[in-house]
Amino acid sequence: MLLTTVRTTLVNAAAVTALASTRIEILTRPQAIDVPAVCLTKVATAPIYGLEAWNGLDENQVQVDCYAQTATDARALADACRAAMEAADHELVSDFDNFDDSAELSGLARVTQQYAVWS
Repeated sequence: MLLTTVRTTLVNAAAVTALASTRIEILTRPQAIDVPAVCLTKVATAPIYGLEAWNGLDENQVQVDCYAQTATDARALADACRAAMEAADHELVSDFDNFDDSAELSGLARVTQQYAVWS
């Protein structure tokens, strides 16, 4: 549910879909899918406690991986994702560039971002 909500945020962002179309996947990026593409993963959930008990709010860490043929294209997609996520009040926690040379990814450039998403 949480990742579906985040995916909807990105699909509804014109700047993201101009680059990735609807290639925004949850948990896995199918090998056959074209790039640029985005893969979403929930990496952690932490309950938020008030003075006496859990207040019913969780902080979820959602990882957004942006894949492209070049680092420049991966960064452009990541910047579009950041604008969409921040417009939806999700807080950027970290952002770093990668190069994934594993066989199944065929050496694609990747930007990994992590967001605090409250639920």
